[in-house]
Amino acid sequence: VAVLNPGPPKKGASVSGLTCVHARPLRLDQPYGGVLIVSRSGGAGGLVDFEGGAAGAIVTPANNTCTFSSTGGTGSEPLGPAGSMVAKAGGSELADLCAALPFLAGGAGANGYRCSTGSAVLTEAGGSLKSASVIHAVAPAFAVEEGDPTTVEDNDEALTTTYSAAMELGRAGGMAYLAFPCSLLRDPTATGDARSVEQILAIGMGAIRASLYPELDEVHLVATDDAEEALLLKVLESSWDPDPFSMSLPAPGSIVSSSPNTSVKFETD
Repeated sequence: VAVLNPGPPKKGASVSGLTCVHARPLRLDQPYGGVLIVSRSGGAGGLVDFEGGAAGAIVTPANNTCTFSSTGGTGSEPLGPAGSMVAKAGGSELADLCAALPFLAGGAGANGYRCSTGSAVLTEAGGSLKSASVIHAVAPAFAVEEGDPTTVEDNDEALTTTYSAAMELGRAGGMAYLAFPCSLLRDPTATGDARSVEQILAIGMGAIRASLYPELDEVHLVATDDAEEALLLKVLESSWDPDPFSMSLPAPGSIVSSSPNTSVKFETD
């Protein structure tokens, strides 16, 4: 007897240790393939409740030195709420794995840097984390200080490459299950004057969408509260393909794009 695939999970369904808020296909032309899921934790664990298993990775905000204490404290720079939560759950085992990462060559390495801004590194997980791997992603700081030569466009590009690097590590490692925090910024609210939180999330979603690979079954965007959930849902509507399981038919003559190669750019004054 043939069993039809029911499509993406419904709201409230338990998926990989998280609760589905909304799900839609990763690709409009493959509605029964992998799914993008806006998720919430059933408890207070947020991202660390993700159960990716042997083929799963948690993507967490990191600093350039990839250092932190096993109690969730930070190294040379803050990790933010999501990163500190992962650090605490990973414990001393994850801290030791990060400390074993090689230093970058040149001056960056002399500063103790193990990962450059706009990039990511992968380690095994540890402690109470329920995924095999952790991807440590170093996003730029959008709150540029006076005199800093970094432009908003520089930060846009660095944020895009941060997400792309994380996705590439997932692809190279054969990861079928990935979980991202709402934002990879270490301080999700410090976006500066030129970018809104919504624009930051749109850049991230665009980079994820442009970096999809065939082995992906689930990509979770994990909200920790109602405000993050509302933001993710709002940006999802404008940054991702329409949901074929709930969308009305397009108007005659309209075009719905299914190309995954979509990047997000904003005009600045």
